[in-house]
Amino acid sequence: MIDTAQPIVVRVPGMDSVNVQRNLDYGSGDQSLRMDVYRPLGVGPWPVVVFVHGEGEPDLLRQAKDWGQYTSWGRLAAARGMVAVTFSHRSWEGLTAVSRKLADVEAAVRFVRAHGRSWGADPSRLAVWSCSAGVPVGLSTAMRWAATCAVAYYGPMDVRPYGREPVLSEVSPLALLEEGIPLPPLFVGRAALDDEQLNASIDGFVNLAWEQGLDVELMDHGEGHHAFDLVDDDARTREIIEGTLDFLARHLAPEQ
Repeated sequence: MIDTAQPIVVRVPGMDSVNVQRNLDYGSGDQSLRMDVYRPLGVGPWPVVVFVHGEGEPDLLRQAKDWGQYTSWGRLAAARGMVAVTFSHRSWEGLTAVSRKLADVEAAVRFVRAHGRSWGADPSRLAVWSCSAGVPVGLSTAMRWAATCAVAYYGPMDVRPYGREPVLSEVSPLALLEEGIPLPPLFVGRAALDDEQLNASIDGFVNLAWEQGLDVELMDHGEGHHAFDLVDDDARTREIIEGTLDFLARHLAPEQ
C-alpha cells in the first residue's frame, strides 16, 4: 500500500515558495470536499492544470488533495509557471456511484473556469491531468469540456468491461473516441508492469487515436509499476515527468 504522504520523485527549485490557497468550496454538493490552488510567484496570467486523483475508500478520498502525490505535483506545476488545482472528489464506490464522481470532476472544472482569473489563471488555457482510476472521469471530462490538452497516467481507458450501466460509456474515453468526440492533445504515461487489462485498454485507445491522426504522445516506462511517479525513483520516471511538463508548457503556451 502506498503511503499517502509520499511525494513524487521529482523536485525542482522553487517548489517550496509557491503561493497556495487552500480549502475552497468548489460546489461539489458535499461540504467536506475542497479544492487547493497552487500559484507561481509573480503576475499571470498563467495556464491552469486541474489534477484528478485516483480511487479509494470514500473516507480516505476526502483528504486526497492533501496526499503527498498531489501537493508535490501542485508545487511542481506552479514552480514551472502553471496554476495547479488539486481537489478531493467522491469515490465511485465499486462503480455504483460513477455519475456522482463525474459530477464532482465537472463541478471542479466549472469552478476553475468561473473563478480562475481571480487567481491569475487564464482558464482558456486549461489542462486536465488524471491518473489511475481517475483517468476515465478526468479524460472523458477533458474531451467533453474541450480542454486545451490532457494528461493520463496509468489509468484505464475503457471501463465498459466492468459493468453494463450506460454511464460507463460516458466515462470511457475509448467509447467517446469511437463516437467521434474530439480528443485534445494528450500525453499518456504507461507503466509496462501494470495490470495487463488496464494496459490493453491504453494500447487500444492510443492505437485508435493514432489511426485517426490525433495528437497523442505516449511515454512508456518499461520497468514501471502503477503509480511510477511515486514508487519508481529512476531515470525513466524523471524523463516521463519532465516530458509531461514539456508537453503542458508547449500546448498551454499563449497563442502568438
